[in-house]
Amino acid sequence: MSGQDAESIYQTYKNENFAAISLDVWDGTPGQNLAFQGITGIQFPLCLNASASSIHYAAPRDYSLVVDQDGIIQYKSPGVSVSAISAKIEELLAVTDGEIPSDPSGTVLYQNYPNPFNPSTRIDFNLAIAGPVRIRIYDTAGRLIRTLLDSSREAGSHHVDWNGTDSAGGQATSGIYFYVLDTAAGSESRKMILLR
Repeated sequence: MSGQDAESIYQTYKNENFAAISLDVWDGTPGQNLAFQGITGIQFPLCLNASASSIHYAAPRDYSLVVDQDGIIQYKSPGVSVSAISAKIEELLAVTDGEIPSDPSGTVLYQNYPNPFNPSTRIDFNLAIAGPVRIRIYDTAGRLIRTLLDSSREAGSHHVDWNGTDSAGGQATSGIYFYVLDTAAGSESRKMILLR
């Protein structure tokens, strides 16, 4: 996105269920990226060394993407069309708001927010009854990356945060991950995308 237009979109939706991320697909140095942020005026995160991530979206330089919470591209175009991007964001926000009940009575695992994310994300869940809860993160090969929660919780709404680190405290790499909620009611899982 061009700096001024991208910043305008970010400022409009930053307090909604929305995250803006700029990908450094040229893998520049930190100094070059700081200079870019200074020139463009963008306030949102700039992911360094993102050429590998951009391949997943087939998005070369100066492409704008709107990705939904399931990691699916909903809008893709070279340059920035503020009106088209804003319309797509409004449409997705309306669907997201309508999917989450204000007072859920069942056990539900919600989509993490933001998604894609960098450096951290929030995972909300609701429990119908009190009991043991476990939330684990796996990579696409099925390897356990980290256990975020393994204890009892009361019925109701809860959340955990993941800062993108593995069980040893190291930084997880860019890519797709799955988070799994295990309760007495069964298991639920969702997909999320970490961008470095």
